[in-house]
Amino acid sequence: MSWADSSPGMKAGKTPVNGHDPEEESSRYPLPREKRKKVVVVGLGMVGIAFIEKLIKMDAKRREYDVVVVGEEPHLAYNRVGLTSFFQHRKVENLYLNQKDW
Repeated sequence: MSWADSSPGMKAGKTPVNGHDPEEESSRYPLPREKRKKVVVVGLGMVGIAFIEKLIKMDAKRREYDVVVVGEEPHLAYNRVGLTSFFQHRKVENLYLNQKDW
């Protein structure tokens, strides 16, 4: 079962608004932490960041998902395309895609 199939409001035939059916009862949301589903993202490259940002945007009101990121990099997500310029300024923080507290 895919993420889109398991999420209310994402079923075939419905037109979701921000990822959810506007007719659904909203008093149940946001979900308490213990009832949320976990989404595991392997790697925090540009694709991983884009996926997480979209998921957070679509899930902003309902809070159905908690995101867990798994990876070997010791640094926050960074712009790999900018590695060449890294050698000019030598500060890895200048390559980060998001703030540290994100």
